[in-house]
Amino acid sequence: MTTTILSQAAPVARKLLNFAAPALVLGLVVVSQAQGRIKYPPAPAGTLERSVDNILIKERADIILTNRLVTQQNLVNTRLGVLENQLAQATDPAVIASLQRQIAQANTQFRTLGVAITRQQAVLRFDLNVLNPQKDRLLVRLNALPRPKNQLTMFTQAARLQENTYAVVAQAYINRRPLSPSFAF
Repeated sequence: MTTTILSQAAPVARKLLNFAAPALVLGLVVVSQAQGRIKYPPAPAGTLERSVDNILIKERADIILTNRLVTQQNLVNTRLGVLENQLAQATDPAVIASLQRQIAQANTQFRTLGVAITRQQAVLRFDLNVLNPQKDRLLVRLNALPRPKNQLTMFTQAARLQENTYAVVAQAYINRRPLSPSFAF
């Protein structure tokens, strides 16, 4: 009786561990990177792992910067909407002039953020088209090394999982349609 339950549970447990192990390593790598405590194996494996980690860190930083720019642009766009509503309801010439100046400043800030987002999208394209293939070549070289095989396999799985996540997020930002503010004038 126990052997049938164990034999049925073993494939499920194996599938769960195949998913959990890379996710655990990915979590540990991210936490370790944040704390600066990664212990790499000796060269050449350690050198290759460090190179892959550096590429992943750069990609993550590029995505975070893009997210911050998009968030700022969304806030400015919301502010423009509020200012335009206030302008539509204003009757005092001094208030109207003040609101028009604020709208002009917000439009300038909006356009500046649009240019920065466009530049950042080019950086994300570079990450996808240049750095990802470079990282893939490093991972192939890493997997060709004889030792420490289990650690290298887990590192590769975690790096590929992280790479796939970053690629999806970067592609979403690249395909994002630019916002255009509505002008009150």
